[in-house]
Amino acid sequence: MVRLRRTTHPLTAAQREFWTLTSLHPAIPVTTLGVRLRIRGPVDQEALRRALTAIAARHEALRSTVALDADGLPYAVVHDPATVPLTAHPLGADPERVARTAAAHVFDTGGEAPLIRADLCPLDGGDAELVVVVDHLAFDGGSVAILMTELDAELSGRVVAEPAVQVGDVAIHDATALEAELARLRAFWAEELDGAPVADPAPPDLTAARVIRPLPEALTAGVAALARACGATPFAVYLAAIALASGEQDALVGMSAARRARPELLGVIGPLIDSLPVRVRPEAGLTFRDLVRQAAGAATRAWAHQEIPPADLPRAPVLLAMQHDEVPVRLGRLELLTDLGSGAAVHELSVLINRSAGGPELHVEYATSRLTAGRAEAYADRLLWLLARVLDDPGRPLAAHDLVTPAERATLLAGATGPALPRFPATIPGAIAAHTTGTAATGPDGTALSYADLHAWSDRVAHALVAHGVRPGEVVGACLPRDHLTPAVLLAVWKAGAAYLPLDPDHPADRLRALAGDAGARVILARAEARSALGAPPQDVRPAEAAPVILDADHLAATAPVAAATAALPVVVPGDLAYVLHTSGSTGRPKGVEVTHGGLAAFVAGMTEALRLTGDDVHLAVAPLTFDISATELWSTLAAGATVAVVDRATAVDGHALAEALERTGATVADLVPTAFRMLLAAGWQGDGRLRAIAGGETLDAALAGEILARTGELWNAYGPTEASVTSTMHRVTKDEPGPIPIGRPMPGERAYIVDSALRLVPPGAVGELLLGGAGVARGYRGQDTGAFVADPFEPGGRCYRTGDLVRARPDGVLEFHGRRDHQVKVRGYRIELGEIESALREVADGVVTVVGEGAEAHLVGYLAPGQAGVEAAEHHLRTRLPAHMVPRRWVTLAELPALPNGKIDRRALPEPEAERAEHKPLSTDPEHLAAAVWADVLERPEIWADDDFFTLGGHSFAATRVVGRLRETLGLAVPVRLLFERPVLADFAAGLEELLVAELMGGERA
Repeated sequence: MVRLRRTTHPLTAAQREFWTLTSLHPAIPVTTLGVRLRIRGPVDQEALRRALTAIAARHEALRSTVALDADGLPYAVVHDPATVPLTAHPLGADPERVARTAAAHVFDTGGEAPLIRADLCPLDGGDAELVVVVDHLAFDGGSVAILMTELDAELSGRVVAEPAVQVGDVAIHDATALEAELARLRAFWAEELDGAPVADPAPPDLTAARVIRPLPEALTAGVAALARACGATPFAVYLAAIALASGEQDALVGMSAARRARPELLGVIGPLIDSLPVRVRPEAGLTFRDLVRQAAGAATRAWAHQEIPPADLPRAPVLLAMQHDEVPVRLGRLELLTDLGSGAAVHELSVLINRSAGGPELHVEYATSRLTAGRAEAYADRLLWLLARVLDDPGRPLAAHDLVTPAERATLLAGATGPALPRFPATIPGAIAAHTTGTAATGPDGTALSYADLHAWSDRVAHALVAHGVRPGEVVGACLPRDHLTPAVLLAVWKAGAAYLPLDPDHPADRLRALAGDAGARVILARAEARSALGAPPQDVRPAEAAPVILDADHLAATAPVAAATAALPVVVPGDLAYVLHTSGSTGRPKGVEVTHGGLAAFVAGMTEALRLTGDDVHLAVAPLTFDISATELWSTLAAGATVAVVDRATAVDGHALAEALERTGATVADLVPTAFRMLLAAGWQGDGRLRAIAGGETLDAALAGEILARTGELWNAYGPTEASVTSTMHRVTKDEPGPIPIGRPMPGERAYIVDSALRLVPPGAVGELLLGGAGVARGYRGQDTGAFVADPFEPGGRCYRTGDLVRARPDGVLEFHGRRDHQVKVRGYRIELGEIESALREVADGVVTVVGEGAEAHLVGYLAPGQAGVEAAEHHLRTRLPAHMVPRRWVTLAELPALPNGKIDRRALPEPEAERAEHKPLSTDPEHLAAAVWADVLERPEIWADDDFFTLGGHSFAATRVVGRLRETLGLAVPVRLLFERPVLADFAAGLEELLVAELMGGERA
């Protein structure tokens, strides 16, 4: 690396990142850095000003600004030396306040030179405090040592040598050297980060604050001792502790890495620093000593490949930085007091290990949009507590270490426990038996079933089942049309002491027979036209696999002997099986969830209390029996002595018909998936102020919630898997609900823990897996043990279900949903295991299935490699094997399926399905044509459409700055970079440009 003495030069990769940040956030000090120093003895203000000015003259980065070339690319302009602004404050000025004000300064990187300024505060006794603030474009943590060394020399009258090179020389060298190394660097990082977790986008509001804690001498000594024992540095110990505190078995932690290994760079002030992701995997079987060694190796690998452009690397939500060893705490008359938080940060958390004249400190800088002050303080205290524990016993398995303090554990467990169960009958049949008058159910044609008829009809069928050999505890299939007798058939199964297995007559006959076989059903109750759905029994059934007997429920009710009605029927108890409901299975085999009477009764008790159900209510029954929302519709209603209004499938999928059914039946309760509510709104549904609406089965967005709430008396967002008896948490939605609609708190008798992969409680505010316990937990999967049902780690003797759902608790304890851990998805409210579809698909072709879109737009997409079946044949095969909602509607044929090094399918590499050309919106206005031309050039795309999204096309923050730079040059207009982030679709972006032009013209006319 040589000294070139150029007055303009490209920016380094780090400078480009900092410049992009300032462009996106021009009004906040996102790149302002600062230090507080004490100067011992009297201070000559003019001598201090000359010393600072001499330092700025010596280091070009401190007197450089940024300009744009014709292509919108930023470059540095080196200016002649200028006096560094020094503000002298009177004796008695508060240095803390002065420092806060100084740190809030926003440098004009396009016109303010030098990029350094200072404040001097005299103290009693003759000493003074000096606050120095610098822009990150010209400074970094390693520059503090050079600043202090040169300032001490200047104040002492010693000669200071010129640096061997300048930051501009580094930028020019890197631009040339990187070309040859880029392929190697990208290959390393692709392998290093393969399958690593993906962080959420950076917070749009970068406002930050700091928490500072002293680091006890015993702790720092322990860190150093463990580092030596592991052949590592203290940095690796802190890195391992942060990864362990994350609660993840695969964590990315940002590392602030200096680029000062070359001797000629040791004396250069400038941003010679990179932020690198370090992948650390605190797997449960490791010890902390193992983890330190692993972290040291990962950090070393990252350092050895740090020249990669920042835009090529993923963002890490937490950053670790340690003060450079070269930075002196005391030097001559100078003492380092602390560095300054600028009030802005690009990470949710930055953990800074600093040394100062007052001793070592832990600084936690946090984004105030993501964390409260209380949670940031708790994080700092928890990290110190965890460090002390692992240092005390570094050989202990990581899984044995709690991630929360004892006080936090007690608080979290209290918040995870729902209210006590209200007084309620032990089983649903017992609750229904108390109601003998009024209408129990109505059918689609208006036919009504009274409670008296419900009991009489179900008694007759129950006796007939017993007479046919149905025994208590066994499973009876139920393949039924949707009418007023649906609840009577299911109640009859219970009265016979059996459990029911819902079989949807709209599903393929082979699937229905397979489900019945999986559940061990010897008998299937069917009615009317639903009987034909079961098809003819297969001809190749072996004697040991005899097909189930299909009984006509209507015939049983009509022919049951009168004398039999007086005989005693079995009585179910809470531990008996109530029903088996199949969910999608990852191995290709559906999983039959065994729900008990006690779990179902606990759910109904909580729902009855929450919704204040009475005999005057009418609940519209829309869901198929194979969807567990049907349990809400039927059993919560009948247990309260209310009326179930059953609608047919055609009504359930027609918004107009569904709206008419709500009005015709006088429904006061409706439990629908959000997609059904959207369907109602599209049909012009006006709502009903008496209606209590429940949304469940898929994510409820705030806009839809507002629309529903405006048309109903109340709205609840319900969450719960079949494995925990329908609903486990609920949230009553209020007007103007802030942010995403949460899933609420545990229902009565339920427990909802947030845990990591080792079933440890995660810290308050952290995202973790929802672990459900309490009265609603199902017995398990029939004939399968997947490991999803586990012992309750916090309640002796209890059982829990691992949902695989990710949640976070708000500060008020209400739970927010944050997606899935695995490949199980929800489409239109149906819970689908992609593996089950893929298992059927691979019988005829090599392929995978994924989900594209979110909310109402979510849909399945199938990917096929060349094989024995094409798209048409593959889709036909799936339709014969699976329900319609599990068959992809869109298909993509690939030359080969992308694979990871371990041979597994690389789902991230699957291309987005190409939209048909007819679906694209053509360009129509002059601003659209102008913007499209710039996008196409910067993104190197052959064609841009009006409905294209900049970031979907591969755009990123630096590309955005290039687009805006070119438009500024072309239009002579101050186009903000944020416009592209706020309006990423071309037509919207072009409309924003047009609005800016009109505002500019109108402003000129008024002037």
